[in-house]
Amino acid sequence: MVEVTGELIKSAVCRRILEVWPQAEGRLFKEPQAQANAGVAAKEAYFVTQRRAAQTGQISGYAMRDYGIVIRFEPAPGSKKAIERCTEVANALMFAIRYIDVEGIKVKGQSIDYTVVDGILQLYVTYWLRINFIQPGPQMGNIKISSQGVI
Repeated sequence: MVEVTGELIKSAVCRRILEVWPQAEGRLFKEPQAQANAGVAAKEAYFVTQRRAAQTGQISGYAMRDYGIVIRFEPAPGSKKAIERCTEVANALMFAIRYIDVEGIKVKGQSIDYTVVDGILQLYVTYWLRINFIQPGPQMGNIKISSQGVI
């Protein structure tokens, strides 16, 4: 059984971005590298950060957990068609990150939306997971059976 964490979710999103844009290799950063490399890219750059993680109540051995992920795309500096490029990337990403593979578990992205402000794309996606808690069951004892029934 795999413990799904925000780090695994971010890594799966990065793998999916690289499947769609192999040329993003070396220009795709996860948090905390995203903070260190923000605004310094000489070419297009992608930044993946986690903005939220929450878990709803534990009922009957399971709970719902959600991870809010932000994908920021910065087009090449000085690009005259930055908004068009951001919209193109957003449309492709909205389709590409709908489902991600996290350690063999297919996770569906929900509530996918984006904004473009000052020529920079901010795409938001929430991944919901049902977390099952394994609880030890009662220990079984020995039963002796005879022709007269249970002893």
